[in-house]
Amino acid sequence: INAEYMGNHVYRPITFLNAFRQESARSAKLPLDLLVLDNTWGDKNVPGAAITVAVEGLLITGAIFDGQLKELAADSPGLSSVPVCKLGWVLQKNVGDVVDVPCYFNGMREKTLTGLSVPCKKEEAPKWILSGFAFLIEP
Repeated sequence: INAEYMGNHVYRPITFLNAFRQESARSAKLPLDLLVLDNTWGDKNVPGAAITVAVEGLLITGAIFDGQLKELAADSPGLSSVPVCKLGWVLQKNVGDVVDVPCYFNGMREKTLTGLSVPCKKEEAPKWILSGFAFLIEP
């Protein structure tokens, strides 16, 4: 089962993620509490996910992401769009050369929705963590 959503068109994103988790557990015949949220970018599927959801319309602030992280230039806009993010609930999150980045509801950064993994060389991870970049559902 696959579905596509615009990130800012989901009325209650936390409720959506919980329902998505329950349906994933049911489809995979796994206990709910064993599943963790994993993600990929672009056309890649989430390995081990029974169900994936493609989320379009996410924004990034503090960096540029077009499949790989890039620093903002002086004349870059503060917000930019990112490629499609595919989400899936799996038994074990894909680890490796990634950095976990918070995804907030909006630019005020008052409430975190989840964390998303972004490809990044391990030696560059501390720099990106300290930069404070983040994903947003809406500006």
